[in-house]
Amino acid sequence: MKFWIFIIFLPFAFGIFGQNNVVPENYSNLQLWLRSDSVDLNLAETHVTRMYDLSGNGNFAEQTDPPKMPLYNTSVVDINNFPSLTFDGSNDHLDGVGDFGAFTDYSLFFVVRINTRKSYNWVYRNTPIGNNFSFGISGQGDGRFRYWPQGTSNSVVVNPVVPNFEYHYYTLLSSNDSSTVTKYYYDGNQLGTTNNLVNTHTANGYTIGSLGDAVQNLDGEIVELILFDRHLSTQESFEIENYFRFRYFPPEYLPYIDIDSVIYEYGFCDTTLAVPNTYVNYLWSNGSTTNEATFSEPGTHWVEATNSYGYVDRDTFEIVFPEIPTTNDTIYCPSDSTTWYASLGSDYAYLWSNGSTADSLTIDSPGDYHVELTDTNGCIFQSDTLSFGPDPFESIVNLGPDQNLCSGNILTLQDGDSLAVDYLWSTGSTDSLIALSASDTYYVDVINANGCEASDTIDVTIIGDAPNVIIGLPTSVCEGEAFDFEDFSNTTDGSTITNWEWDMDDGTIINNQDGNHLYLNDNTYEVRLTVSTSAGCSDSDLQEIDVIPKPEITFVTSNECQNSTIQFNGGQLSPTTISTWEWEFDDPSSGANNIASGQNSTHIFDSSGDFDVTLVGTDINGCSDTAIITKTILPTPIVDFNFNEVCEGNVVSFENLTTIEFPGLISSYNWTFGDGTSSGQVEPEKPYIASGNYTVNLLSTGNNGCTGQLSQNIKIHSIPIVDRVVESSCAGINTSFTDNSFVSDGSIAQVDWSIDNGAPISGFSVDEVFNQSGTISVEQTVVSAFGCTNSSTFSIDIEDFLSAGFDFSPNALIADSPISFISTSQGADSY
Repeated sequence: MKFWIFIIFLPFAFGIFGQNNVVPENYSNLQLWLRSDSVDLNLAETHVTRMYDLSGNGNFAEQTDPPKMPLYNTSVVDINNFPSLTFDGSNDHLDGVGDFGAFTDYSLFFVVRINTRKSYNWVYRNTPIGNNFSFGISGQGDGRFRYWPQGTSNSVVVNPVVPNFEYHYYTLLSSNDSSTVTKYYYDGNQLGTTNNLVNTHTANGYTIGSLGDAVQNLDGEIVELILFDRHLSTQESFEIENYFRFRYFPPEYLPYIDIDSVIYEYGFCDTTLAVPNTYVNYLWSNGSTTNEATFSEPGTHWVEATNSYGYVDRDTFEIVFPEIPTTNDTIYCPSDSTTWYASLGSDYAYLWSNGSTADSLTIDSPGDYHVELTDTNGCIFQSDTLSFGPDPFESIVNLGPDQNLCSGNILTLQDGDSLAVDYLWSTGSTDSLIALSASDTYYVDVINANGCEASDTIDVTIIGDAPNVIIGLPTSVCEGEAFDFEDFSNTTDGSTITNWEWDMDDGTIINNQDGNHLYLNDNTYEVRLTVSTSAGCSDSDLQEIDVIPKPEITFVTSNECQNSTIQFNGGQLSPTTISTWEWEFDDPSSGANNIASGQNSTHIFDSSGDFDVTLVGTDINGCSDTAIITKTILPTPIVDFNFNEVCEGNVVSFENLTTIEFPGLISSYNWTFGDGTSSGQVEPEKPYIASGNYTVNLLSTGNNGCTGQLSQNIKIHSIPIVDRVVESSCAGINTSFTDNSFVSDGSIAQVDWSIDNGAPISGFSVDEVFNQSGTISVEQTVVSAFGCTNSSTFSIDIEDFLSAGFDFSPNALIADSPISFISTSQGADSY
């Protein structure tokens, strides 16, 4: 026989693991990695000549002698259909090529299967003999796992015995510290310790499959071997374990349980089920934890089994025991009987509670009965105890006492009417009721669902005509809305209607001829009106009224600030379509805007406070609902400010007049001045450099978050541009000064001229005679119509008149006498 052993020399935590994509070469200190699918074969492709070292270190293993080559086995299904190397137990082995060098700690993994136990089935060996450590499966009668520490010839026996045909994990922690013991683990449980690993290991070479050439050979198969020259961490160990598990032993290649989905059992004995005993842990739905479980109750059950790799297999099944026939006919008609049939066939024995041993029992007297069945295995089942008795229908049926009734009244059973299925009256009618027209003795025969018969008789005396009952009632109304009802009944015998009784079917009785009523809950109600006449006759009638559920509406709002547009959005919580929406905002001062229509609306409240906003929604059935929400409107700043216009280059002082209703407070101001500048001051002062028209905006924010703003235009006036025209500049003659100034956004209102710092002379044009020649300084001051002022100082040269080329006699001048002018340059002329 063969069995596979999956052995890991590493610390690990045992449990149920998830799949990973580990690649051993991604871990450091990988010394050797041999795998059965990375080999060279001989020419016949039947035997292995070399196993390649996938670690990249070139430490491959090979065999050049054909009789010693292991067989290349491709027919293995136990390891996910991967191939293996089969060693014959005689002389097959592979010799390692390469030098590992020295190392103190190591982690060794390999997957191997032992075919037959021999003395020391060697798996891995380090040489030379004087400096080695070895691993093997010992077969000297105990089948235990053994380890040979370095430099010793004694093996360390590790319990327990290696079992056949099961997969187990082994862990070995090596160390070069003599104060640290070496620990062995089996399936996560510590087995023993040793402190023999104290020297450094030097691996000059190795042999796979034997202790040496044709010495203590392996009779089994090797699939993969991985060696690290360091300890792997717990997490790394976990990942390498998963690499082996999911490569060679996925769940679909492990033993599995398969129980029939439905198990039909004969008889009443307990049923014992079993699953393969190749699992580690078991759990059944009845609490059993072995591979077997016993069930005494029918129904759906399950079992879970966990193998040594942590994989869980589960199966669900149903156990069906024989079902004892029972009966629902526990009531029989008086002077009749009923039969309980309990037959499961001749393989069972029967014993009834009255001593009968038949497979059925006829019962004609009241009492409690049960049956006990015994199968051929001697297992007993006892049925439930059932109570049998006569049908009380005959004693229930009743037409009531003899009565004085009126023509047109109805006669029916007072008791037992709900149990009767067939009627036969003395009038020949088979209806459940008859209309009376004459005095007589009436009787009725009835049968119930069990076939039991009953009858009753009544004497009826007709004393008059019953009134014609006519109900005035709407067929449908809205929930919670009052409606009117009215009696339109009449009589045919000359009597009058004297009494009314309205049964509104909601616990309300009204004794008026007409009135109104409302239903608080939607439903269909049966309103019964009973009227009585002065002749002592009465009758009633029934009418249904359908109470339609009223719609449910609500609404939400946005914003809550005074003087802001507030959105109101109506919504319905019931499925019936709302056809009309009507709003009332509790704000009479808004005039016509206090009401609005439509599902959504807006409103502006000019004042703060609480407002009871009402929405009425009416659905397509005419039913309405009213939603009232108190809307609190918060005060909003009322923004205002003053300012004075100035000339360009001057500062404008702003006076803030903003207010807010109590208890609101202004928390911030934001000014923008129209020229790209702004301010957060309460009353800023703003210089304007250039003339022009600017829009000043003030945004004020209250401590409730509400904001108000105001924009005003301000004009910054231009400074006049000073200019003039001066005519003549000679001493003794008139010199004219004419203003030629300009202002871009207005007009010149005033011009003053100051000559040599003298008193100003006002005028757009002034004349002045200078008697002396020389340079004259003149300051011209111009004022615009707004009051913007500008001035300019200029100089003029006043020349002597004679210097122009004339001379005259300083003698006294006589009127009408000629004056002689002598030109100093061209001679004398007379003027």
